[in-house]
Amino acid sequence: MKQHFLEKLSCGDLGLEFWWDSSPLVFDEWKENFLKKLDKNKRNMYLSFFNNLISESNPSTQFFLGATTNPILAWKAILADRVSWSRFVESKKKSFRENAEALFWALYMEIAKLGAEKFLPLYESSCKKYGYISVQMDIRDMHNIDAMIAKAEELVELSPNIMIKVPGTATGYQVIEKLTEKGIPTNNTLCFVYSQILTCANSIKRGYDLAVKQGVDMKSWRSVITHMEGRFGESFEKDASAQGVLLNEGEIRLAELAIFKKAYQAIKLEGIPTKLLSCSLRIGP
Repeated sequence: MKQHFLEKLSCGDLGLEFWWDSSPLVFDEWKENFLKKLDKNKRNMYLSFFNNLISESNPSTQFFLGATTNPILAWKAILADRVSWSRFVESKKKSFRENAEALFWALYMEIAKLGAEKFLPLYESSCKKYGYISVQMDIRDMHNIDAMIAKAEELVELSPNIMIKVPGTATGYQVIEKLTEKGIPTNNTLCFVYSQILTCANSIKRGYDLAVKQGVDMKSWRSVITHMEGRFGESFEKDASAQGVLLNEGEIRLAELAIFKKAYQAIKLEGIPTKLLSCSLRIGP
């Protein structure tokens, strides 16, 4: 088949990256289920594109250049293979003496590790530029600096291509600064507005400058900031409606994009070594 339009975008010199927004462990099942819904002609037409979205055997041509996960998406990976994960839980129960919290963390780390392995060929073939798996922190620790840093350090030991997904809270930005100072890759999530993005970017800059000053090896470090555009738009529409202002779909989409564009320009102007990811996009108008 001729190139998909998304492939054409990613092959240009715009620096675009497309990421898989779930655990890599559910990709094969998702692909098969999606292709089953297509008629035979469409299935054959799209098969080569779908087979190349994630390709451990040929990572240099792989379409998805990263992946981002969280505990809910990890749960979907468990549901996709209940038998195997039930065995894992049973094998660990005695070790943790029925400690549900420790068992949860062991399970989550195993899912993160196996998911990261799916993208490790890309990470290695791209000389550590791509192939990062963003693993979200436990949301219950979102105001606890020490807990988040301790768990982040555990997670990055699992695989060299693991990136820590940190919430966009005041505490989270302190954590991002400290992790950056240690050379640990980060992804800022739950990020909706311009002030959050700039606060995060400045935390990254401070951490990066300290790391360089202290001689930390930053060759395997990356930073991204995930802007949840669609979720901002939903909240924006509700707030406007409460004030008696009715926004059409186009106005909402442009407001979402305005934040992204303004933040992009500010980050570029300051030369901050991070990249914006656009997520939770809505189709339309």
